[in-house]
Order: sequence, then structure tokens, then C-alpha cells
Amino acid sequence: INPAYPLAGRDIRFTLEGMEPWQNVSVGFLDPRGDPVGWITENEINLVSENGEPVTERMLFASDSGSVIWLRIATTDSEGVWGVSTSTDEDSTISTYSISQLQLEGSEPETVGVEMRKYQGSVSDTYFSTLVPATLAVDIQAHLKWVAGQIQERQGIQSTTVPDIYLVGNQTLFEAVASATGITVGFESGFYRPSGVRPGIYMRTDFLRTSILRLLTHEYVHLVLDEISTGRELPSWLNEGAARYFEYVLNLEAERPSAVLLYLYYDADLVKSAAQNGTLLDLRKLESQEVWQSQTDERRISLQYAQAYMAVRYLNETYGSRAAVGAMKNLGRGANIFTAIEEETGVTYTAFQAEFRDWLIDWDDPERSEVREYLTVLNGIVADRSDLSSRRSEAWDASKPLSAMVPDKQELVRDARSLVDRVEALTPPKELDELHQNVAAYLNRVADWLYLELEFVQTGSDVKIIEANDMIPEIDARGTLVGRGISDVEFVYNLARTTE
Repeated sequence: INPAYPLAGRDIRFTLEGMEPWQNVSVGFLDPRGDPVGWITENEINLVSENGEPVTERMLFASDSGSVIWLRIATTDSEGVWGVSTSTDEDSTISTYSISQLQLEGSEPETVGVEMRKYQGSVSDTYFSTLVPATLAVDIQAHLKWVAGQIQERQGIQSTTVPDIYLVGNQTLFEAVASATGITVGFESGFYRPSGVRPGIYMRTDFLRTSILRLLTHEYVHLVLDEISTGRELPSWLNEGAARYFEYVLNLEAERPSAVLLYLYYDADLVKSAAQNGTLLDLRKLESQEVWQSQTDERRISLQYAQAYMAVRYLNETYGSRAAVGAMKNLGRGANIFTAIEEETGVTYTAFQAEFRDWLIDWDDPERSEVREYLTVLNGIVADRSDLSSRRSEAWDASKPLSAMVPDKQELVRDARSLVDRVEALTPPKELDELHQNVAAYLNRVADWLYLELEFVQTGSDVKIIEANDMIPEIDARGTLVGRGISDVEFVYNLARTTE
């Protein structure tokens, strides 16, 4: 277990050794009450079965050296004694490990609606309630510093002061803290106070780490935009759209970009669909913060955030990377939204909306387009690999003399080598290099396996069929991992929605 003494809020890496090469093992986790918990992938995807139930165990495979390595995405795992279950055909074991809280230097608790502890960080102060791991109070400081630096470098703007951060463990605590600062929260999971009693960024933290970092980025952008607009109320679509735009753009460079992509593409496709079916929202009706905050329909809330993001993305990609911030600076100097947009783009606000709608209807992300094209070819190759299995089974089931099976086996080997050639002729997007290499390695091993079977029917040597049969666990394991890898990519890029 690494680290040997896990801390609440940080991921844990497990290694199991002494397995047979390519042996399968079922792995699951038990919380301190002994209840199974859902499996979270390294892309921060909560796996569910076909009936929507959480997947609590996953089949893993030993490497050719007999070791199995997996990660527990433990952002929301509380302190206490946890269990990790491992099951093979031979035996089942439950091992325990303890998660403890990071011990920080003591400070007197402070009350902000609820009792909160204070961590005096290198960038700002973090206040955190019960249910918030102390590690998060520490770790989030570095991300805030990085975000502030990136916004300054990319947009030439920054907050005059680095804000304090207030972290709360769930919605009930969030509402209590908000109420104590004079704020009534609705559907939002975070807010910022630019001035008054306890200015700073306030956030819920009962999410996985990437979502927490996105939320922090979002609220910091709001704070900076409030300053450059000199306190004037910004149109909500421009304000919220910019905050979401930068939460995506910046966190694509953080630890788990795939955990950002799956939300980015969901937003983009939601808005594109609305543009195509005529349900796109009028930006004029997305200007009022009061109207924005008053929404209760979850579909409307999702669409207005997604549309605001895509409107800012269109603005920045069409008129320059600082166009959205430029429009808000115009508003800060006293311009109205009509003048602010026209000064930045050279077109009227009405024309901007029409052009935005037309852009959406035909929109496609170049990166995703490349991934889609690659997967289309790759899925065809994998389908042909499945056809090889069917033909192989039919050849064995025919109960022919070995010598009569030679032509069939030769054809299978030839077709397997052809699949290898087809994969090696592909140039994968750089994001899919690892998947590409795994597929190539898998198909090469399939070809080697089928060649051993060919040698068996040619020579009748039991050594060859034993070698071939010994490869079956590896073939099955590699095939399963390739299938999972393709499904993960399809999910992240919103090309298909799959279950375990």
C-alpha cells in the first residue's frame, strides 16, 4: 500500500504480487462499516452496471511478471479502517488498512455558521469544516496559486489579493455557512464574496478531486472578473460562461485531463443539439443574474451553463483568446452589452448571436474528430478480431483430421497478421498512444497464438498445443483491457455511453 500510512483525501496505490502471469483477480473495497463501495476509475468515472447499480468489484489482471497494481480514488474516503478484498479461483482475502487525518498545527476553531478550522497556507488561509479532509485544505493552496498565475499570464488580469478559501463538507453545511455570510444559495456549489464580512471563496467539497479543482478555478475567475468590471453587474452568460470556460481550459492541464473532457464534451453536445433542434436560449434572457439564479429545472440549469460556456468559447476562438475578458473590461468602463460586444468583435450583438448559432449547428472539436476517426477504424479491426474467434471455434468444432485443418489455420494466421498490419498502419492521436500500443501488442499475441495452433495441426506435436493453450489467459486479459480502453475513450469524448 502506497503511501504506507494513507491520509484522508488522497489517493492510494495498491500492489499485489506473487500471481501467475495474466491471472485474473476480483478486487473491491469495503468502507469502515464493512459495506462495499463503488469503483472509481482513474478518469474519475463512477462505474455502474447495466441496471444503474454501482460496480463494487472489478476484474483486474496480473502482468507478465505476476503483479497487479490499482488505484483507489480516495478523495471522499473518510478516516477509519478500510478493507480491500481480493478474490481468485483459489481463494479470497480481505486485507485492512487505516486512513487517518493529516495533523495540522492547532489553531482555535472559528465559527462561520458552523465550526471551522484554519490552515494558514503559503498562498492564503483555508478554513475547513467537519467532513473536509485536512489534506485538501493544504493541497488546494498550490492549485489556487497556479490558477492565479495562469489567468494573469493568459489574460493579463489577476485579483488584487489572493482570497481566503472556505471549504465545507456537504450541502447542509454549505447552506449554513452561506447564511452566516448573508448569502442564500440555490443550485450552486460555490460562491465568492468580494468584500464585506469574510471575503473569499466558499465551496462544497463532497466531490472528486478534479471537480473540486474545477470549482475553485470557477470561483476565482468570478472574483477576478468582478474586479475588472469595477463591481458592475456583468451579463450572466458572459460571467458564468467565462468562469466555466477557464475551469475547463486550465484544468485540462491538471492531473486528470480526462476527468475534465467528459464534462466539456457533454456541455458542448448539449448546446449543439439545442441549436440544431431550435431550443437554444436567447442570450438576452441570460443576462440577468437574478433570472439565472432563479431557475429550478435541472435541464434548464444545465443548458444555460453549457450555452454560456460555448458562447464564450466561440467568442474567444473567433475573435481572439482575450475577447471575452475584453468585452467585460468594456462593460467595466461603463459600456452596455451591445457596445461591449460590438467594440470587441466588430459585429452587432444581434449578429453575434446569429453567427454563434450557425457555428454551433456545424460545430465539431478537431481533437475529438481525430479521435472519432481513429476509433472508427480501430473498432472495425477489433470486430474482425472477434470474427477470427468465431472462425477458430468453428474449425475446432468441425472435428476434422489435423491435416485437413491446416488450410483453415493458415487462413486464420494470415488474417491475424493482416490485423496487425492494419493497426500498425494507423497513426493514433497523441492522447491515444498507449491504447494504440496495447491493441498492437494484443493482436501480435493473437497472431502468435494462432501460429502455435497452426504448428500443432501441421506437426501433431503436443508441445505446440500446450504452448498455445498456456497463452489463453494472456489473450483473454489483453482483449478485456483493450475493450475497456476503447470504452473509456468513447465515454470521455462523449462518443458512446457505456457501462461495466
